[in-house]
Amino acid sequence: MQRWLIGIIAAVLTFGGAGLFIAGPSNLFGLGSGMLRAGLVLGALALALPQVMRLAQHTPPWYLATLVVGLLVVVRWPRTFVVILPLLAVLWFLSPRRPAKSSTSQAKSRGKPRR
Repeated sequence: MQRWLIGIIAAVLTFGGAGLFIAGPSNLFGLGSGMLRAGLVLGALALALPQVMRLAQHTPPWYLATLVVGLLVVVRWPRTFVVILPLLAVLWFLSPRRPAKSSTSQAKSRGKPRR
């Protein structure tokens, strides 16, 4: 998704939720509150999208899957947070790292044809 589109959706949700929360009927306070929260989270995501995308590109896929499963476990059983967070941190620091590609090795590989 494009950053500006996420920002527009965030603004619509935030202002719509605030309007329902302030001036709407009392049976729609829950809807207004949910829209307000979703709009604020999407707004923060829209502002941080380049950094989030860069982080997602450099993170191994197995760790992203482990992170999603860990978050789902914490959402279902909140007390497991004290176990899941250190476990994810240990996995992050002990995981093998990909070697960074240097610009000199890329320049050398482009100049000479492979045989």
